[in-house]
Amino acid sequence: AKVAEAASAEATAISQDCQRDLDAALPEYYAAIKSLDALDKKDIQEVKSFAKPPPLVEVVLSAVCLLLGAKETWDDAKKQMNDSKFLDNLKNYDKDALAANPKLTAKLQKYIKREDFVAEKVKAVSAAAMSLCMWVRAMDIYGRVSREIEPKKAKLAAAEEAKAAANEKLAIKQAELQVVLDNVAALESQLATAKAKAEQLERDAEDCVVKLSRAEKLLAGLGNESVRWNAASAVLEKNLKFVIGNIVLAGGFVAYTGAFTSEFRKDLVAKWLENAVSLGLDTDPSWNIADVLVDPAEVRQWNINTLPADDLSVENGIMVTRGRRWPLMIDPQGQANRWVRSMGKEKNIVVTKLSDPIYLRKLEAAIRNGNAMLIENVEEVLDPAIEPVLTKAIFKRGGQKLLRLGTEDIPYHDDFAFYITTKMANPHYLPEVCIKVTIINFTVTLLGLEDQLVAEVIANERPDLAQQRQELVVQIAADKKTQDDLEQLILRLLAEAEGDVLKDDSLNETLDQSKKTGTECEERMKIADTAMAEIDGVRETLRPVATRASILYFVVADLAKIDPMYQWSLEFFVMLFQKRLRESEPNEDTNKRISILIEDFTTFIYLNICRGLFEDHKLLLSFLVTAQVLRNVPHCKFLGKTSVTMTEWLVFLRGAEAGKGVLGDSETSSVPCPRWVTPQSWQKLFVLSRLTEVNGETSFQGLLEDIARGGPWEKFCTSDNMNSEPFPGAWATKLTAFQQMLIVKAQKENLMTLIARNVVAAELGPLFIESPPFDLESCFNDSVCTTPLIFVLSAGADPTEYLLSLASEKGYGDRLHFISLGQGQGPKAEALIKLGWDTGDWVCLQNCHLAASWMGKLEQIQESQDPKKINEEYRLWLTSMPSTLFPVPVLQNGIKITNEPPKGLRANLGRTFQDISEDVFEACPSKPLEFKTLLFGLSFFHAVILERRKFGPIGWNIPYEWMDSDFQVSREQVRMYLVAQPEIPWTTLLYIIAEVNYGGRGTDDKDVRV
Repeated sequence: AKVAEAASAEATAISQDCQRDLDAALPEYYAAIKSLDALDKKDIQEVKSFAKPPPLVEVVLSAVCLLLGAKETWDDAKKQMNDSKFLDNLKNYDKDALAANPKLTAKLQKYIKREDFVAEKVKAVSAAAMSLCMWVRAMDIYGRVSREIEPKKAKLAAAEEAKAAANEKLAIKQAELQVVLDNVAALESQLATAKAKAEQLERDAEDCVVKLSRAEKLLAGLGNESVRWNAASAVLEKNLKFVIGNIVLAGGFVAYTGAFTSEFRKDLVAKWLENAVSLGLDTDPSWNIADVLVDPAEVRQWNINTLPADDLSVENGIMVTRGRRWPLMIDPQGQANRWVRSMGKEKNIVVTKLSDPIYLRKLEAAIRNGNAMLIENVEEVLDPAIEPVLTKAIFKRGGQKLLRLGTEDIPYHDDFAFYITTKMANPHYLPEVCIKVTIINFTVTLLGLEDQLVAEVIANERPDLAQQRQELVVQIAADKKTQDDLEQLILRLLAEAEGDVLKDDSLNETLDQSKKTGTECEERMKIADTAMAEIDGVRETLRPVATRASILYFVVADLAKIDPMYQWSLEFFVMLFQKRLRESEPNEDTNKRISILIEDFTTFIYLNICRGLFEDHKLLLSFLVTAQVLRNVPHCKFLGKTSVTMTEWLVFLRGAEAGKGVLGDSETSSVPCPRWVTPQSWQKLFVLSRLTEVNGETSFQGLLEDIARGGPWEKFCTSDNMNSEPFPGAWATKLTAFQQMLIVKAQKENLMTLIARNVVAAELGPLFIESPPFDLESCFNDSVCTTPLIFVLSAGADPTEYLLSLASEKGYGDRLHFISLGQGQGPKAEALIKLGWDTGDWVCLQNCHLAASWMGKLEQIQESQDPKKINEEYRLWLTSMPSTLFPVPVLQNGIKITNEPPKGLRANLGRTFQDISEDVFEACPSKPLEFKTLLFGLSFFHAVILERRKFGPIGWNIPYEWMDSDFQVSREQVRMYLVAQPEIPWTTLLYIIAEVNYGGRGTDDKDVRV
């Protein structure tokens, strides 16, 4: 092989050497041929035309003739040029023959060696001759080079022969080698087969070991899971026979119970269960909607998204997510709104209102893109434009789902979700609305609100525990979700396993991961449960504060049933609660701190709410708070008070009617009715005593016998002042204030208001039976630029003077703008409001009840407020008579103020002098004593004529609306006449004040005479 390689290398080197020599000659040859190509007959003809050619041309052509084998004369040259193939002969000249003819080459040298036989010089004489010159020189070079490489060619031929011989020997040796290699390959193949078989046996052995190990792990892992699966299997087997009945009840629950309260839902479910049993429909006796339609992990996620954890809220969440119709949620406290907003973040929820002029455009975009949409604060009438969305009027065209919204067919995305909320506490929707949506009552429950408020207490009192609890709730939810996910993954892997389940280790890995994660989760959950138990202990310790706040809220919320203007939002209430938590007196003793918080917040709420109530309802608020506190058994137990039983409450509400259905119709007292008690009152007392006895209560045991004996009881029962008389004997201490009220009410219901005051004073304190003084400045201090201040008007009340006085004190005398609403005043009012936003001026819109059509626009303006774009000094004042048309959101977020004449001469006089400033009181320095005496007389007169109105026709035949302005004008006239006259003009003052200012309103002759 080496010999062949050396021969080949030598031949290659010689060949390359020859080629290099040829490469040196060929370029000039090719240049000459190219030059010949440039010649044509015309150029040749030009050369032939010379009769006596230039010497250099003649030399060139002589050299050409020499090479062509002609005579070296001009005539022969012409003959050659006359040949039509002259140029072709030159191009095809046998240059190799020239190389082999040394004589001819030697003869040519006489021309080549001439100094002027070069292309540049010949060109100066003739271009055609230059090309011929280049061709002659090229032939000479080629011949010379060809002769030089001839020996090399011979050597190359010898080398090639040596190479061929060597290659022939190499081929023979290679063939012999291949036979040997083939034998070796066959042996190696046999060896590889044997090794592969051995390796396969080893792998099989290892696989058996691995599979055995996997089988052991699988059995152990599935054994760990079997505990949960056996429990789940037992539950499933138990529930299997209840499936149909449970689903029937679940469908009815979702379809029909959404609008009802928690108690009514429970009653309905109980009746449905009874009917199911009577029809032979197997249903779970302990049926619960949450066990049928929702997974606990999903409920935990709802709770994390701010949905309260009470049963009612969970039921509502199920109806929102499982109902086929879009939900319309009755949400006066905003619970559903916050939950939907939080839950809808994943779908880029769009929040809007029907008052938004572009809400339909937003709705269209949400339907196209598959986003969620929430329309909040709707009224009892919905926009007909959204009816296709409510009825889900979806159709297909060209394989695409479409929905017609307005005049357009828009693509319908399956991920689209639609929610509606209303802040109305008790809306009345027409049947055509009810059949298109699922109406769901999200009104907060006492327990649900209590849990929320106790979280606020913890956040203020123990923020560390609040943060820890929040983290633990999320951690526990995540751990339980992880366990559920792993369980589902194991079941899926088992279901999808084909053939040998031991072949893939993923199942074992999942089981290991499940076991490891389960162990970690159990450890974390044990720690978390311990921590939660500690936190829950603290929560339960502080719960009485939240219980009292929750009771107060529901009392305040119920006031809306009395007057449509009595509405406060839960957000407003919670804000007040948080404020008092921060500002109340601190105390290291937990029990004392709880007592301080309860007393402080109860007092604060009473004062804050009372400023928005009419006088007739302030005592009612106090009594309702007292009654609801006493009806809450755990709260009374904490306070150390005797609670009001359900029997006592029913007797209070229904009197003798409370005994119907419990006592026999003919059942009467065995103790005869004494003469100082009427039979009707005796029957009421008997029902009270007997009902409490039937229900195992002993508070009134022996009452009838004691009353029948007479003595102190006769004097007490015949007194016209039973409310202020002490109860006879041991009954004064044995009975609570509420129980004493029941006895007085049974005998003299006309004293109900007075005895109710006694109950409030005894349970809450004397502060709660007095009307808080009118304080407009404190209302202003509690407001911000986005909070409207609403004067709720009554007959004879005019807050204008108070507002002007406050504006003067605050330096807003010239920046307070009034406008009385009515026809055509809406745009002016809107312009004033926007002016106030920019300048910080105050705006007062009077008589809002007269502009019912503009109230929707007012609501829209208030909802569009951006605190960042409004001057902080701006305030909006509104005055309105009680009206159902006043926007609920504005009411709930505003500060309500009532200003009506106080009840009673004392209160009226006190109010009058409270409104008289020091400057006004000392406004007559010339006759100070006379002015102050007349001022008191005028105030007393004003109070008397106002107080007479409450007696109906006995006081005034017509209830005239005298106002504070009448008193203020009369007061100013008294001052003017005293200053202007040396004596007191009694006749003039009597006529002007009695006949003109006050008497001018009188239209009845008997009233005028009075």
